[in-house]
Amino acid sequence: MAGVVAFEDQLKELQQRDLPRKHNLMKRVNRFYALQEGFNDVSQHLENHEVSIITGTGEIQRLVEEAYIKLLRILTKSQLYLIIGKTEAIVFRIIETYNKKTKRMEEATFSERFIADALTFVEYDRNRLVFAHDGDYDRLLDIAKILASAEYERTKLSKGTHVVTQVSKDLSNYLQILKVTWNCPPIDEYSDFDVGPPALVIRKGATSEVEYVYIRPGLRMNLAPLAKFCRGGQDERQIVACKQSAKSNPFGQFMIGSAGEQCAHCRGGFECVRCLSRTPLCDGYHVQCGNVEFAGNICCGLFALYVTRFGRELKVGTSMLPNIVGRLLEQGVNSALILQPIEGIMNAHILEMEVKDYLFQHLEVFSPYGIDRVHTRAPPADDKLKDFLSYWARDDLPLLQRTRKTLSQAVLQIEDRIVRLDEPEYAIRSFLPNYRKPPDSQLSEYRKAKPLFNAASGVIVGYRGSFAFLNTGNVIDLKALSGYVVRGRIGGKPNA
Repeated sequence: MAGVVAFEDQLKELQQRDLPRKHNLMKRVNRFYALQEGFNDVSQHLENHEVSIITGTGEIQRLVEEAYIKLLRILTKSQLYLIIGKTEAIVFRIIETYNKKTKRMEEATFSERFIADALTFVEYDRNRLVFAHDGDYDRLLDIAKILASAEYERTKLSKGTHVVTQVSKDLSNYLQILKVTWNCPPIDEYSDFDVGPPALVIRKGATSEVEYVYIRPGLRMNLAPLAKFCRGGQDERQIVACKQSAKSNPFGQFMIGSAGEQCAHCRGGFECVRCLSRTPLCDGYHVQCGNVEFAGNICCGLFALYVTRFGRELKVGTSMLPNIVGRLLEQGVNSALILQPIEGIMNAHILEMEVKDYLFQHLEVFSPYGIDRVHTRAPPADDKLKDFLSYWARDDLPLLQRTRKTLSQAVLQIEDRIVRLDEPEYAIRSFLPNYRKPPDSQLSEYRKAKPLFNAASGVIVGYRGSFAFLNTGNVIDLKALSGYVVRGRIGGKPNA
């Protein structure tokens, strides 16, 4: 079972996108990879998500009700109660059970005790509790189904064996992908040059050591994703293993449902870094998360805002100022318009929303460039890949110059302040020299619809952003594999 939650602006953007639905993903030959990839595409629009596994025997409806309330408690312990607002609605899927007498599936009725418990999450307003039948379609409910189905298919792949037991049988055959990282020079020093290849940060199962493997043409990869584990923590000098790791399991805590990158032990009870990709808890000075060091070093620091292009849409985003070059390289952008500096995480977030709305209001200005949408989240991985392969070296300079001119005329009223966008420092930078285009003879093979979250083997012949192109015609989205333990090797002779 799974639960997901999204803020109103995230849900609106989610509903505007043509994203996969569960019933289509279930038709794929390899359901697990298809469902996981589908969830990877939609998860950036969610505030939080969680999975619960029902075990034991007993009355199924009672177990389901208990699991629903448990999921609600977990989900609402995140940002929801720390930000002024309310839960607009909670959608529950009505469970069907098999009636042995009639030999038919019948809808179960929720108990009054369950209703009473659920009402505490919506200020006792019963109209905000929605009960959906199996055939009803709700976007968030469908995403919860995708997540639950992905976890079920992963369990089937392990053939009933607990995943930790499966991995510990032969640690030498497994490694964990921690992240993909790029060199990140300061924006004032970067000027359309090659910063070097991206590095894949991995933890080896046999030794538990962390290694940096540079993604270069000629590197051999043989990977089969298994499950997500805690990626551990990081001190001032190095990446450290999960606090739950042991000699028999160097990967630490198994992350059921891929609900986060770190377990509760490693994130210190609260994953403050979520504020960098979600609605911030505060402006940093109020330290709502309780992490004074993080608030002082990150939230109260300097940020940058960027506008870039993916296909027919403009993407507006923000990043910590020292990381802006690396952030854009990770996304594989062609070029970008960058505004900086912006003081404080909340100011950056509010400005991001305001700039998105302003550009949307002036969308007709960008129609000559083929732009018809503005979002704050990147498109699905498949759409990004198609754009890269179709227009690898597209000249977006005229579009970004037009964007700069439009924004420099903006006068925004944010609460009681007037913000003029002719004041920040603007820069347009190209990132194309950093990528390696795969051979033209294989482009048609890469364009074929294939899971980007998949088992794959071959030699790297190109890369862009988090995509690695293999000579076998496969493309791997390495970002989607962050945290995953995979069977196989990187470099050297592949496993049989």
